[in-house]
Amino acid sequence: MRTALVIAWFLVLAPAAWAQSDDDDSAAEGDDDDSADADEPDDGTPAVSETLVVTATGEPRLLSEAPLPVRVIDEETIRRSGAADAADLLKRAPGIPVMSQGIDNRGGVSGISLQGIPAGRTLILLDGRPVSGDVGGIVDLSQFPADILERVEIVEGPMSALYGSDALGGVVNLITRKPPPGTRISGRVQGSSDPSVDLGLTLSSAQADGLQWGSTVTGKLAAAIDLDTDDLATDLDDRKAVSWRFFAALRRERNRLEISTLYAHDARDGVLLRRNNAIDHIAVYDARKRHDRFDANFSWLHRYPGLGSTRLEVDVTDYAFAFDEDLRASDVRSIRRARTTAGAGRFRFDLRYVPWGSLAAGVEGRIEGLRVFQDRSEATGGQVRLEEVAPTVEGAVEPWVQADLRLFGGRLEVVPGIRLSIHDSYGFAPAPSIAIRVDLWKNASLRLSGGRGYRAPSLKDRHLVFDHAALGYIVYGDPDLRPESSWGANLSLEQRIANRATIRVGGYANRLLDLITYVYDGASSTDGLNVYRSTNVEGARTFGAQATAEVRYPWIVATVAYRFLWALADDGFFLPDSSVHGLRGTIELTLAKIDLSLYNSVAWESERFVDTSQQLRSPGLVRWDIRLEKRFTGRHEMAVFVGVDNVLNQRRDPAVEGDFRPVEGRRVLAGVRGALRFEPAH
Repeated sequence: MRTALVIAWFLVLAPAAWAQSDDDDSAAEGDDDDSADADEPDDGTPAVSETLVVTATGEPRLLSEAPLPVRVIDEETIRRSGAADAADLLKRAPGIPVMSQGIDNRGGVSGISLQGIPAGRTLILLDGRPVSGDVGGIVDLSQFPADILERVEIVEGPMSALYGSDALGGVVNLITRKPPPGTRISGRVQGSSDPSVDLGLTLSSAQADGLQWGSTVTGKLAAAIDLDTDDLATDLDDRKAVSWRFFAALRRERNRLEISTLYAHDARDGVLLRRNNAIDHIAVYDARKRHDRFDANFSWLHRYPGLGSTRLEVDVTDYAFAFDEDLRASDVRSIRRARTTAGAGRFRFDLRYVPWGSLAAGVEGRIEGLRVFQDRSEATGGQVRLEEVAPTVEGAVEPWVQADLRLFGGRLEVVPGIRLSIHDSYGFAPAPSIAIRVDLWKNASLRLSGGRGYRAPSLKDRHLVFDHAALGYIVYGDPDLRPESSWGANLSLEQRIANRATIRVGGYANRLLDLITYVYDGASSTDGLNVYRSTNVEGARTFGAQATAEVRYPWIVATVAYRFLWALADDGFFLPDSSVHGLRGTIELTLAKIDLSLYNSVAWESERFVDTSQQLRSPGLVRWDIRLEKRFTGRHEMAVFVGVDNVLNQRRDPAVEGDFRPVEGRRVLAGVRGALRFEPAH
C-alpha cells in the first residue's frame, strides 16, 4: 500500500492533472455521457427527473429504474440556485430532505446529516471517489465550488457494501461537469451585500480524437459578520478562498485513462474573546485559520465488449490545517497545526455476461497518517512545542462483492452485496446489504433496502483537538472510542403521473450501536466558546418519514418536500444534528418568449435540542430565497440575475445559548454568468 502511495505521488508531480470521471462505467456500454435525459417510450415526452444516475449501483441507470431511491440536483438547478459551493447548494436545493450538520451552524465545516445520523457518517464522493474529511470525518462541502458540478446524487441509508465505511447515513456523490464537444470558456461573477464576491472561470475542450481536458479556477471574498457590535468578537470570520482544478482524459479503443487534481485554500481571519470567570477578565485574540486540501487521482478503465470492464484507481490526499491565536498587546501566541495524509487504491471488475444480471466485485486498500503539534510563544519570551498527536499511521483493506439480478422482464430487481472491513486497530467486520425494487403497476415502483453499516473510528475521532475557538467552539477527540455500527431499513413508494408529476413517500429506521457523536459540554463552555466532546453513546435509534411531490411543465416547476425525524439516544437525549420536522417548497416560473425566470424557495425547520440534558433548544427557522434571471441565448450564452437570500432575516441570536441558526442574515445579490462556445474542428 505504501508503494502505491509513492507511485501516486510521482504521478501527480507529472505535468498533467485531472480527468473528469464518468464514475459510472458507462463507457463500457459505449456512452460517455451519463447525464443525458432519457425519454419515456410511450409518447416521447420526457418524464419528470428521467436522468441517468450512477450512485445507487455504480453503473448508469434510469432514475425511475434504480433499485435505491436517488435524489438528484441537476445542472440547471445548480445554476439557477446561485449557490457558490456544494454546502450552499445543499442548504437550498429543492426536494432534498437533508440537514446541515450542527457544527456548520456554528460557523465551522459544512457537513450534512442524513436520517438523523451524524454528519461524519455521510460519505462524500467526488466523481465516485471518497473524499477525506475534516474533524470526525466531516467533509467541508464549502471547499467544492458549484462551478465544477454537473449534478449531485444523494442516496440515503446504509451503503457500506458498495462504498465502504462512512456510508452509514448515506452517500452524496458530487459529479463534475464533462467538457462538451469543442472548446468552451465559461465564467461567473456574483456580488452580494454581505459584502462578498464569488467568481469562477472554466476553460475546457473535448476533441474528436478522444482527448478531454479542462481547468477551473474559483475565488471567494467575504467580509466578517459580527452579530453583537458591543464586543470585538466575530461570529463569522473574514474569508478568502481559492481553488484550482485541472483535468485530462484520453480514450483509446477499449481503454480510458484519467488523471485529476483539486487544490483548495481557505483562509479565515477573525477575533475571539475568552473570559476568565475567576478574575472576571476578557482576553482578546486575533485568530487566523488556514485549510489547504490537495486531492489527486489516477484511474484506468478497460472494457471487454459484451463482457464487462475492469477499473484501477489510485488516490492521494494531503490535508493541512493551521489555527493561529495571537493575544493582543502581548507576546503570547499559539499555532496549532494538523496534517492528514492518505493514500488509497481500488480495483473493481464488472461482469455483464447475461442480460438479466450483473456482478461487480473489488478490493479497496487505504492508509492514513495524522500529526498534530502546537507551537507556543510565552509571555516570558520562551518558545514551546507540544506534540499533541505524534505521527501516527494506520490502514485498512476492504474486499467487496455485489450482484444485480433483474427478473420477470425487469419488474423485479434484487441487489445483494457484502463488504468486509479488515482494520489495523479494530480487526475484521462484515457489512451486508440488500436492495429490492418491484414495479407494481405502470410508472409505480416500490423500493425496499437494508443492511449493516460499520465504521472504525478515524485517527481524527480519537486524537484530534479541533479548535475552532475563533468560530465559537472546540471539539475534543477520545483515544478510547469504540467502532460504531448500524442496521438500517428504507421503504419508499414512487408514482409518476402522466409524465408531468412524481410523488414519492417513504420511511426509514436505523439502529445504531456505539454511535460516535459530539456532545455539548456545558460545564467546560463559557460565554462565546462552546465545548463539544467526541464520545460513544450506548446506542441510538432514528426513524422517520418523508414525502416529496414534483410537478413539471414548460412554464412552471414546483416541488414540495416534508421530512419527519426522530433521533434518540438510548440514554434519552435527542441527537443534535437534525430537527424533528422540515418542510421545503420551491416554485420556478419561466416566460420562454423573453427567457425570464423567477425562482422562489421557502423552507421551515422546527426547533431542536442541542445538549444531553435537553435544556437547550435551538429555535426553529423559516428561510425564504428569491431569484430573478434573464437569459440571452444564441451560439454563445449569457444570463444576468438578481436575488434576495433569507428574505425574513432569520438568523442566530447571540444572546440565546445553543442557537444553531445560521449567522448570515438577509442579503441582496446580483451577478452574471455566461459561456463562449466554439465548435470542434473537423
